[in-house]
Amino acid sequence: MRNLTNTAGLKVLLVALLLQSTQIKAQGTLMPLPPMGNFTFDDLWNITLTLSSAAQCDYFYITLDINESKRGLILTAKTANLNPGNGATSINRNNNSFIKPIQVNYASIGDYKQQLENGGTFPSGEYTFTYRLFGDCFVIEMGYKLKLIYEYSTVVENALLTPLELIYVYDGDTISEKNPTFTWAGPFPLQKNQRLEYSINIVEIRSGQTPLSAMTTNSSFLSQDNINYSYFPYPLGSTEFTLGQRYAWQVRAFEDGKEIAVSEIWSFIYDKKEKKDKKEKKLPHGTYVELRNVIDGNYYTVYDDSLKFNFNITNLKKSDTILKFTIYDMKNNIVASKDRKNKMLLKAGSNYYDFYTGKGGLNLDKGFYLLEVKNMQGESWYLKFYVTKEKKGEKIKNQD
Repeated sequence: MRNLTNTAGLKVLLVALLLQSTQIKAQGTLMPLPPMGNFTFDDLWNITLTLSSAAQCDYFYITLDINESKRGLILTAKTANLNPGNGATSINRNNNSFIKPIQVNYASIGDYKQQLENGGTFPSGEYTFTYRLFGDCFVIEMGYKLKLIYEYSTVVENALLTPLELIYVYDGDTISEKNPTFTWAGPFPLQKNQRLEYSINIVEIRSGQTPLSAMTTNSSFLSQDNINYSYFPYPLGSTEFTLGQRYAWQVRAFEDGKEIAVSEIWSFIYDKKEKKDKKEKKLPHGTYVELRNVIDGNYYTVYDDSLKFNFNITNLKKSDTILKFTIYDMKNNIVASKDRKNKMLLKAGSNYYDFYTGKGGLNLDKGFYLLEVKNMQGESWYLKFYVTKEKKGEKIKNQD
């Protein structure tokens, strides 16, 4: 059986193989429900198990092998022995106690074990999930013997959780810097050893053109490939920007030479008389910034090594009593996680936290970072922030 579905960037290829034998009287099938969107390990156990009335088996169990197209085998899993009876049985989050405990063996690659055991979602990639139904079944002239009854494979391409986001130079801004540092946030989450390269393209915008039309039709004013970081200082000695000229810029992300993400197109004007940034909103000292479930153009500037934020959660689950967070640097490396000496409790409503980013705390150097807070359902909230060693009041910049 073959069925191809394409829904919201999720490509699912279903292949089911029924193994038949004249020696085995037991017949059975399993039909997993393909996971949608960003999924967790628990989301892979939505299965309809069907056994025929002719089954002559002492018990059954299900195995699951997970492979990623570029990384190979991720893990193997095996349910407890089960005997659900004849007919159809649904396995899901609300009805899965009889398949537990599930034995999981991780391959020694990446940090899948830590991420998945903590209820995290699978990183981006193309995964093959192979389910097998085994039974200890009666075979003529052989007695009871363990046999593979049914096999079912699902290929899922998991899209990136967040897109490639431009940070600076701000969209629509006027700058006077001759050599600005273009900055962006790469798509994530990525595996710890998964490395991306970026390219940047800057073009002039001619009279009557939009940034999009300029980017698609004009030759490059400056372009650079094979960038290993999420920023690009405009090179000294390169062609200088023209006073009063409007420019457009865009960034692309690549993995192993394959393009995986493209940013929006932003524009700016170069002028010695820099326009005052009316989009900058100064916040009083001590303000706690609320986390959001989207990553936009905002970022929070940390002064005095004090990162203050508010995590407002309304529907608190019993499993979400401890703050679970990860901080990424601009290379998509994890620089801090929830494994802190003092557990930070969660309660329904507003939760105020103050992270010390200096030595003895998070030990963050000057630069851009992204804070992600995730619950057990795989839902995430974010705060993009910039650590500076200056001692001033906080402020937030808006790039919308």
